[in-house]
Amino acid sequence: MSHDNQKVATLLAEFRKLESAGAGKPDHAQHDKRNQLLDELQDAVGLGGKMVMEADILRGADKLLAGR
Repeated sequence: MSHDNQKVATLLAEFRKLESAGAGKPDHAQHDKRNQLLDELQDAVGLGGKMVMEADILRGADKLLAGR
């Protein structure tokens, strides 16, 4: 399966920006956007449709971008 590394890098950067802004909290104004980015990132790293934890998605993105 081919992955679009640029898309993964962009999604990961946007996700981490929201995380650092506190969007992980359910009452944060950007919480829904954060969750949407996480869903898109899950699909982009090839984990779509699987029951995985957030850490698995982020680890998968990091590994993909590192070429592992």
